[in-house]
Amino acid sequence: GVSGVKAGDKTVEAGKTETVGTTTSGGGSSSGGGSSSSSSVISVSSWSELRAAVQRVEDGGTIQLATDISDAGNTNTAAIDGVSSATLPMESATAGKAFTLDGNGHIITAASNSTYCFLINTGDSTGTTTVKNLTVDGGKFSKKVGGAFFVESGNVVFDGVTFKNCNAGNTGDFNGGGAICLNKHGSGMPNVTVTGCTFEDNYVGAAGAT
Repeated sequence: GVSGVKAGDKTVEAGKTETVGTTTSGGGSSSGGGSSSSSSVISVSSWSELRAAVQRVEDGGTIQLATDISDAGNTNTAAIDGVSSATLPMESATAGKAFTLDGNGHIITAASNSTYCFLINTGDSTGTTTVKNLTVDGGKFSKKVGGAFFVESGNVVFDGVTFKNCNAGNTGDFNGGGAICLNKHGSGMPNVTVTGCTFEDNYVGAAGAT
């Protein structure tokens, strides 16, 4: 079957716009990027640059795609979050962090024989993580829930994002979210707003399964 967003025991159908929890208004700020300038934006053109930028960007900063990224995914390094070496964790290893990932109208697709997915965990940041103006094509991992994004905590906005061909491979009791899965991890359910997004051919389990 086709699955769009899974939030706890609540499923949001593709084509619908709904707020889960109570989110703060507005998206992430474009201030405070990876340099001393409060108005700087970190521009990236590859998956490796994006991974590095996520570690470097400051709370409240912005990462912007300068072009399509077609080499996403990683199958040759140690697991970062215990889920998959293909996972890009949008978090800070030492403190809370919320920032904006601006696709700038571009597409992220996987490299040959690779898979990729995102983890959002804002920790103790009071800001909002915003993902906008982006197409995520083929986000998945074979044993994962939330094919493209696994959201653990914080205030999160998806604005103008297209999710297509994303797959959550986990078909057990805790499964779902071919595109996005929200999961309560100790600090309460994340507050997520989905606006102007498109969900196309995302699924749970095997492709074509019912």
